[in-house]
Amino acid sequence: MHDDGDMGRVYFSGHIDLETAPTLRARLAKAAATGAQQIVVDLGDVTFMDSTGLAVLIEAQRCFQSTRRTLRIVRASDPVQRLIELADLTTYFDLTNPDEDHQL
Repeated sequence: MHDDGDMGRVYFSGHIDLETAPTLRARLAKAAATGAQQIVVDLGDVTFMDSTGLAVLIEAQRCFQSTRRTLRIVRASDPVQRLIELADLTTYFDLTNPDEDHQL
C-alpha cells in the first residue's frame, strides 16, 4: 500500500483466491484507514481471480461508496477483466487502463 495524501494505492499480483483474498482485504482495509478519498487498486499483474477475490472487491467498493470515497481498479489483467464482465459488474467498478487514457 502506498499513500499519496488524498489517494491511496494498493498493488496485488499473482492469484486472488480463497487463500490470498484475506491479504487483499487487509491491504484494502489499511488503505481505507488512511482516510484517502480515492483508493487505486492495481491488478495488472494478477494472473487468476476467482469469486472470492471478486467478493473482496465488491465489499471494498460498498465500503468506499458508503463513506463517499472512490475505489478505482487500474490495469485490470485479462483474468480480472473477464470475471468482472462475466459478473456484469463493469459499470459497478471504476475500471481504468492508464495506457488507453494516453492514447486518446
